[in-house]
Amino acid sequence: MAHHNAIDLGTMAKQAEQYTHNTLAAVASRRAFLRMTGTISLLGLSGCLNRQSPDGFGQQTAPSRQLNAPIEPYKLMFAGIHDHGYKIAPVPYRQLKPDFLRQIVPNPTIKRAGTIIVDRKHCYLLLVLSPYNALRYGIAIGPQSTSYKGAGTVTSRETWPVWYPDGADIRRKRSLEIWKKGQPPGVHNVLGARALYVSCDALHAPIVIHGTSQWKQIGKPIETGQFAMLNQDIIDLYQRTKLGAPVLII
Repeated sequence: MAHHNAIDLGTMAKQAEQYTHNTLAAVASRRAFLRMTGTISLLGLSGCLNRQSPDGFGQQTAPSRQLNAPIEPYKLMFAGIHDHGYKIAPVPYRQLKPDFLRQIVPNPTIKRAGTIIVDRKHCYLLLVLSPYNALRYGIAIGPQSTSYKGAGTVTSRETWPVWYPDGADIRRKRSLEIWKKGQPPGVHNVLGARALYVSCDALHAPIVIHGTSQWKQIGKPIETGQFAMLNQDIIDLYQRTKLGAPVLII
């Protein structure tokens, strides 16, 4: 039964590669036409919209069915996965708000390719692909996320990490005390399948972008953790992100 419900990561990557290439080509071609007709200008700051402000950022990444496109078929994107001996369940993506599904969107920033942008207000995380395109994911915001806004750098990455609750977590939920010495890796671990650790000069502890099996919480607050993504999405982001990648939290 598991054979029909899960897709090997290697097979999924091969199938997605051609689809990604075709999607990017189609989106780029469509944008070229729209620029020629004067309908949009992705390189300029059209109207009074400030692409560096949180409000402008949220407006520019609002859904546009004319430009936004999934980077691969959702049925493949959110299928069950066997990964490092763990079985990640498929995500019932039709029950999620379309805005929070992984998709290519116009790049709403002037940041360079490879930059990660965490938009706390709109529950988005973007990975800049080019001056024209970005890859957008939905996220959940956990209580461990600080109010910090500013720049950081990805300084460490982990596959199936161990999670350690801090004192505030345990005070908020006493049952977490059993994990004081670390919650073992697994699909029910708070950090999920992957973790990206972001160091910021103004903070003593790194900010963590991580996975979660709690798909219903995407776009909402989550009980534990920091910036949580679907496990399928954090695996995708992990594969695309290098150490030293710049991060902007707004």
